[in-house]
Order: sequence, then C-alpha cells, then structure tokens
Amino acid sequence: MTTDPKPKSSLLQSPVILIGLVLVCIAGGVFLYFQKGDEFQKGDEDPYAQSKLIEFKTGLTSNAQPTTEFKDLVLKSVEGKDVTLQSHFEKNNLIFVVLRGYAGSICPYCSAQTQRLVTNYDEIKKAGADVLIAYPIESDDDTKLAKQLVKQATYGIKIENLPLTFAVDVNLKVVDQLGIRADLSKPATYILDKEGKVRFAYVGESLSDRPSVKELLTQLKALN
Repeated sequence: MTTDPKPKSSLLQSPVILIGLVLVCIAGGVFLYFQKGDEFQKGDEDPYAQSKLIEFKTGLTSNAQPTTEFKDLVLKSVEGKDVTLQSHFEKNNLIFVVLRGYAGSICPYCSAQTQRLVTNYDEIKKAGADVLIAYPIESDDDTKLAKQLVKQATYGIKIENLPLTFAVDVNLKVVDQLGIRADLSKPATYILDKEGKVRFAYVGESLSDRPSVKELLTQLKALN
C-alpha cells in the first residue's frame, strides 16, 4: 500500500507569513501616501504641483456693482511707471484681475490664476480682450514679491516678458478705491468694454472663489 507524499509546505499557507505580507503592503501604501503629500507641499520645486489641483468656477454672474471710475485707476509697473486702465480698455475689452497679495507666502490660488491667464492668453486675445493683473503690495520695496509670484507661476518668465500686463497696486490704493480690502484684497475679476463700462464684476468670498478662464471666455462671447 502506497501513501501520498506529504504536501510541500507553502509560505503562503502560514497565517503568520500572510499577516506579515499584509502589514508590509499597508506600510508601503502609507509611505507612498505621505511621500505624495510631501511633494504637494513642495510648491517651490514644482510651481504647478498645487495649481493642478485647483479648480476655479464656471456658471457665474456678476456679484458686485462697483461705482468706481475705472479710467481713473492707476497701477505701477515693476519699473515704477504708471499703468492706467484706460490705456488698456480703449483698445480692447479688458479683463482686469486683482490678486490677493502677499500674506507671508505666495498664494497658490493667485499663482494658479496667473499661470492660467498666461497660458490661455492667446485664446483670450482671439476673443477680443486684453488682460491686466494687479498685485497688491504694501510698499515699493515689496515689488520683488510680485516678481517672485510670476516666477513661481510661469517657470521663471520675467514680468516684462509676459504676453499680458502685470502691475502692482502700491499701498493697496486701487484695492481701497474698489472697496475690496480684506486683510489684503479679496480676489476680484472685472471685464470692461472699450468704453470702460463694467460688463462683468466678480469679487470672491474666499481665496479659491474666482472665475475660471472658461468662464471668462463665456463672458467675452456674450459681450461680443
């Protein structure tokens, strides 16, 4: 009478080994999760790391009724020269964007908004509009902060080489004229026609509350 040989032992049949393998997999997953989280925090290494996760809004209507004469608003270039809104909207419709400003660090939402306006500038131009971005600063010495934002948002493009116009609002004068101060500034976006009439005005209630480029193109299409 023959007997079957004893089955060979398998590592996978050992409950202890199985539990160990499960724990190793869990530990590996946790490690990768936190590694990914670390990468998200390192915004200086990859300016687009945080902005890729940010979504701005569509389907908006105006939520502000500014009474300010936009033709009277004056910003400064990084070289200290006057930048008037009137000189921009007399030629084309104008998208005028006011960022939050510097509050101890570069705002990822301001960076993302700037990056997307730069990237989509040709499409905005084809829709019949120019773009002017204002960065509120507390003194002339803070102009370097505007340069830092643009560098982070555009992988090192200098302000003077941008296709759109990027200016600073020294001492938040324009912010106060528009009545949008909050800490620094509430994020605000305006579309002006060639006569300087406000055709769309949206003031965000939070840092992420901003119209997307898609929304701006929709507004321009309706304007045209």
